[in-house]
Amino acid sequence: MRRGYASGPTTPFEIITGDRNAVVQLLNQRSEAIFATYVRENDAAHVLVPRGTWTLRLIEGRTWHGDDEFFGPNTVTEDAVVKWDFDGPGRGIDLRRRIKGAVETVNRWSDPTF
Repeated sequence: MRRGYASGPTTPFEIITGDRNAVVQLLNQRSEAIFATYVRENDAAHVLVPRGTWTLRLIEGRTWHGDDEFFGPNTVTEDAVVKWDFDGPGRGIDLRRRIKGAVETVNRWSDPTF
């Protein structure tokens, strides 16, 4: 979590991955990543995120290449179309792919950052 957000109130967030490793980021209004967590494929994580309304970014791939390259040339980056509200009780996201999934996303064609 970025320094300016680490001392404020938090709320639980559950992330379940499918057949790809994932980095889940929350972005502020300036599209700056203020939170990020890595979750291995076919696993789950329970994390605390800063309260607020954020853009959810999903970065997925197979082989981790580090903070600068993420998953290398096979990195898939998508942003949720609707902002996520983390002001109430805990939220969750299930990244196992299925028809008519719960989160509508749009592909980002530029490289992710953190």
